[in-house]
Amino acid sequence: MRAFAGLLMTAAVAVHISACAPQDDAVDDKLVEPSALDGATLAQPEQPDVADPAESIRPAAAPACLREFFCAYSGAGETGTQLLSKSGNWTGSKSNVRSVINHGKPLPGLDHVELTWHQGGECWKRCVHYSPGPGVFKFDLPAVEITSVTWRGECAHGEDVNQRCCPGCQ
Repeated sequence: MRAFAGLLMTAAVAVHISACAPQDDAVDDKLVEPSALDGATLAQPEQPDVADPAESIRPAAAPACLREFFCAYSGAGETGTQLLSKSGNWTGSKSNVRSVINHGKPLPGLDHVELTWHQGGECWKRCVHYSPGPGVFKFDLPAVEITSVTWRGECAHGEDVNQRCCPGCQ
């Protein structure tokens, strides 16, 4: 620490002694010998805040799913990239979907979603309730390819769980 303080002070060798300085424009600079610093306490420069290393490896927050939309994300728990955001019916292909949410609102006949996806060579479907109504309105998936979102009415008993598109089909 003393060596560092000596280097610091040697780098800033010119010290103005204001209490004894003449009142005119002349500058009375003095060199400070490193031995004069023995035992001196120097103020340490303020250290910048260092971010928590865990913060830098966390995925960025995904955009929130807007009210009246159905959304799909690349990460579990609506994290990662928002891969799909639809307020109407949709068919297509979105791969590596790991979570979904129906952020719809109560609207008889059009507030639930029939979601279809492919996983392991099989077609699956599930009726998804609206948020924050009763029933499951969001859930995680194991990196599937979703193929359709269809807005519809109330889920019938047993439709709000994962089901094969055609039971018994290979």
